[in-house]
Amino acid sequence: MRWIKLILILLVCFTALHAMQTGIKVGYNVSGIIPVQEEYTNMPGFRIGGISQLPVNPFHFQCEFLLSSKGFMSKSVGDTRLTNLFLYLQLPLSLKYELPLSDSWNLYALGGCYASLKIIAINLVSEIDGVRGLDAGLHLGGGIRFRKIDIEARYEQSILNFDLIEPQKFHCSFSAGMNFYFKEK
Repeated sequence: MRWIKLILILLVCFTALHAMQTGIKVGYNVSGIIPVQEEYTNMPGFRIGGISQLPVNPFHFQCEFLLSSKGFMSKSVGDTRLTNLFLYLQLPLSLKYELPLSDSWNLYALGGCYASLKIIAINLVSEIDGVRGLDAGLHLGGGIRFRKIDIEARYEQSILNFDLIEPQKFHCSFSAGMNFYFKEK
């Protein structure tokens, strides 16, 4: 009986993987903190990882696994700025709606949530203490797709205070990037 269950589970997983579109995601982001304060400025960063989506008409369920940087610059002594860098493993889950323009062009909108696991939080002086190890938030975005390539823009905002010492600090970021799929839909 166990073998039958195992074979059924493997068959379902193989069928789901065959129906999914998988690829890689690369992008640029600009991140900061909310609420915006004069002593903090935004910081550029990156995101890279894998993407897969499962079509469930008329939507697509999209899952990503990303290495993402976030952070901000704060005033230090005089005009000196201190760079605060946070590196996260991020798992965004999205619901995506595509609007076909032609056989090979689609516009799309997506929204969803994400969970992030902190890898490291550092500045030029030392490791930053008092940073929550887990982050979660919401995202909203859109883009255009041509065959196996997406060009996408997205806004993200955390719903958890990342700073355990100072209350009311939330990550926010705007990202733009490309998705490259291994096969056409």
